[in-house]
Amino acid sequence: MMINNLSIIEAEIELYKIIKNNIFIKSKVKKILLNALEKQIQSHIEIVIWKIEQDKKNYVTIIKSVIIDDLGFIKNNIK
Repeated sequence: MMINNLSIIEAEIELYKIIKNNIFIKSKVKKILLNALEKQIQSHIEIVIWKIEQDKKNYVTIIKSVIIDDLGFIKNNIK
């Protein structure tokens, strides 16, 4: 679910760049579109932050496990 939300944000940022750099869109229309996209991006970012806050214990456990596994791998392969 987190990946989906991040993919949406990434697509919205790409759309923002396209609109911002488009010379064929009138400046008033461009400003309206960019403002709407900024609000949408901020909203999606807030959702991701909220989800991270809700699941931070799970993330800590996962990160800890990955680090321990990586350190174990390094320890076993140094010779």
